[in-house]
Amino acid sequence: MEIHFNFTEDNSHVKNLAFVRALLIKCTIEKLDISYEEKEEIKRKVLEYLKNA
Repeated sequence: MEIHFNFTEDNSHVKNLAFVRALLIKCTIEKLDISYEEKEEIKRKVLEYLKNA
């Protein structure tokens, strides 16, 4: 996987990086060999952690 970063004068790249991070977390969780309910629980816990961080 190749990821290219094009930084601009404003801070829009921060939103883009946050999106890429969220996408990587989601894809990693989806690839786990566990039940759907467990995946949803992990997603909920990650989201809660990120909100509190």
